[in-house]
Amino acid sequence: PYGTSKLYKAALQWKDFGTINELPASIDASILSLSVLKGSLSPQFSPSLLNYVVELPAGTTLAPTVSFVLKDLGATDSVSTAKVLPGKTEIIVTAQDGKTINKYTVSFTVAEINVSKIAIIPHSLPTLSIANTVALNTSIFPLNADNQSFVWSSSDSSIVSVDSTGILTALKAGTVTIRAQSTVINTVQDSLIVTIQTPDVI
Repeated sequence: PYGTSKLYKAALQWKDFGTINELPASIDASILSLSVLKGSLSPQFSPSLLNYVVELPAGTTLAPTVSFVLKDLGATDSVSTAKVLPGKTEIIVTAQDGKTINKYTVSFTVAEINVSKIAIIPHSLPTLSIANTVALNTSIFPLNADNQSFVWSSSDSSIVSVDSTGILTALKAGTVTIRAQSTVINTVQDSLIVTIQTPDVI
């Protein structure tokens, strides 16, 4: 029949045209953009850079959301979100070929809460006699500072010595400055003037 002949000729023409080859699977496993809800990436984002650091403000307890866009929408991704801080969020991108893989990592750190003030207690002492001992204490602010370590020192340890626990001992007559100083921020300190009286001459 006429209709069958037309279909046969069309089939022969298609056969003569040849088959159309499929395009090879993409090997692009990169990210087009990457951002965080809070803080900023360091270094700045580049598709060729895989590792980043974000420092969050002191006191932050939850990792912010990480957003990204795949460069090749045919690629697939798997995300592992930071559960604690410090921690990291990992984005694994697999290209269409199933073999090319990139792992982008965003590491979150939290800025420390720094000491802002040290106060020696008591803040003044009466004149001491040789061989007297006094126990000094400190108050540190803020109370939740991350590193509260400090050191004691005497301007002249031959007159008054002070040990690592704040026990000072009067050794001879004179006046000294006792200081408590942060080991993190050396400008955070407090001082106390201590005077040792000259022994009475009999």
